[in-house]
Amino acid sequence: MKLSLIVYSVMPKLRFHLKKLWSGAKNSGFRATSVKFRLRLKMERYNVMTVGDWSTGRTCFTIVFTYGRFPEQYIPTVSERSSKELKMGENRTVLVTAYEDSSSGEDYDRLRPLSYPGTNVFIAFFSVASRKSLESVKNRWIPEVREYCPKVPIIIVGNKIDLRNVEGNETVSTDEGLALAREMGTSYYEVSSKEKTGVEDCFKLAVELAELNSKKRRKMFKQVFKKMPIVIPPIRPIPAPAPVIKPAPSTFADDWCQMIYSPKFHDIIIKIQGGKSISAHQLVLCTSSPFFHNILISQNNCKDDIDSGKVQGLQKFHDGNNGEEMTLELSNDIKAETFDNILKFLYTGSLSGNTKKVDISELKKVAQMFEMNELDVECDSLETDGEMVKDFSFSDVLKPMAMRKYFKQDRFSDLVFNIEGKQFPAQKVVICARCPRIAELIDSQSDQGDSPTLVNITDTSVENFSILLEYLYTDEADVDETSDLIGLIALANKYEAYRLVTICEVKLKTLHTIDEDSVIGLLQTFKAYKTMQLVDFCRHFICHNYPLFSDKEEFSKLDADDKNYIEYHKWPSLEYEREREAFFKNMAELENDTTSKCIIF
Repeated sequence: MKLSLIVYSVMPKLRFHLKKLWSGAKNSGFRATSVKFRLRLKMERYNVMTVGDWSTGRTCFTIVFTYGRFPEQYIPTVSERSSKELKMGENRTVLVTAYEDSSSGEDYDRLRPLSYPGTNVFIAFFSVASRKSLESVKNRWIPEVREYCPKVPIIIVGNKIDLRNVEGNETVSTDEGLALAREMGTSYYEVSSKEKTGVEDCFKLAVELAELNSKKRRKMFKQVFKKMPIVIPPIRPIPAPAPVIKPAPSTFADDWCQMIYSPKFHDIIIKIQGGKSISAHQLVLCTSSPFFHNILISQNNCKDDIDSGKVQGLQKFHDGNNGEEMTLELSNDIKAETFDNILKFLYTGSLSGNTKKVDISELKKVAQMFEMNELDVECDSLETDGEMVKDFSFSDVLKPMAMRKYFKQDRFSDLVFNIEGKQFPAQKVVICARCPRIAELIDSQSDQGDSPTLVNITDTSVENFSILLEYLYTDEADVDETSDLIGLIALANKYEAYRLVTICEVKLKTLHTIDEDSVIGLLQTFKAYKTMQLVDFCRHFICHNYPLFSDKEEFSKLDADDKNYIEYHKWPSLEYEREREAFFKNMAELENDTTSKCIIF
């Protein structure tokens, strides 16, 4: 009560909770004097487990200790736990938790030991009125406890000693109980749960035994660790996974984005609202929109229909037959901001920038007008989810597929590549967007009037340049085991088509077996052709098999960069090898020292 008053006066927050508990006690019908507040601060805790045959009085023993009353009726239990504060002196109180497991049948022999861990003291019960229960303590319960908890102290308790006063009962004597305790090396105690004799003292004995056992073990470990040096072997580091060889991310949409509004190699003018003129490319318009394909390629009476207002979205069309530039004039109901987004999608296959500022309904209407089904899908996604379609991109799949139909075709061709006498028609806008290095070659050629510009390509084969050209149009390359992959990599590096290099690297990895006999030679080849993913893979292979290569003649021929990299990244690491050598050195010294022992973890 004094502790409660002190806490009540010095701790306002706790005082608030005490008031709340006080008022709850009053509202529930209890008298205020029946409410006790206890603060269990850093209290020592001990777990006591009772074991024994059925009907030895374990349940009554626990109830008498916890509640101070003896149950007059039978109480069936399977597993019971109860706690009580136990005064061990004037200034010391401990919390004792008594565990009772009544599953004493043989059917529970495998399950019962699961509740033993964490026990500080075991109490093995027998009834003085049952000699059979005494034999069970000797032959069953103590062996079982010592099998699973060999270091935990045990008390043999003879219960129901009040039955010795009943005439006609053949009971187990105190001397017999003491003899069993001496034989088993345990403590012995006698109680009577019915008369409440010795119950609390039995738990005090259990606490004292638990304390003594704990002190002994602490002292033992201190002595052991003080005398014995501890030698801990180094932990072998986990090897890093091998590098994954994969194609570089596509730059197809970004390459085409730079051609928006570019007057370079343009062949059509589009006039929009406000009199603004935009330079565009017929190839791009026809690739991305069937609407523009029909107008610019088919031209079936398109001019008359457009000029008469029969074609929705357009109001004038000049086909450029008189040597003038081809011109398309959009109807005034198409806003300039909307057509900007239409043009971005025509060139890149995606809506770049902040889509929150886009008028989705207006954009959707124009997309349907120009038969741009993919943009229509994007608009539906923006209307419903507020985000563009993520699992399928027109710029990554359909746009390159649409470009394929103009690969090696004369339609819109204003460029011809000549390789070993074989000519490939092409379009300058594609080459300019996708390969700046070849675009520089085109710019360096003299003007040939209306004829397609002729560019001669040397130092490569027809097959390799055909694959390079296919990659520029489609962002993919059809390479197989018959392809000259090394020559193709050299060509791709020359014209800075780095994604094509990575595509070839993936194919090379599948075709070549990299083993200890070939890896050093392959490393030097891959490094010469700047296939850095394969270089990293070969370096990783050598690093993680370092002992196999360090003594080889080929290893000494590696350049300084490779050697330094391999020495620094080799596995196991140099630091681990040093720790390992130190460990074996210490072990050898301890083995030679016969006066000391060591603990090895």
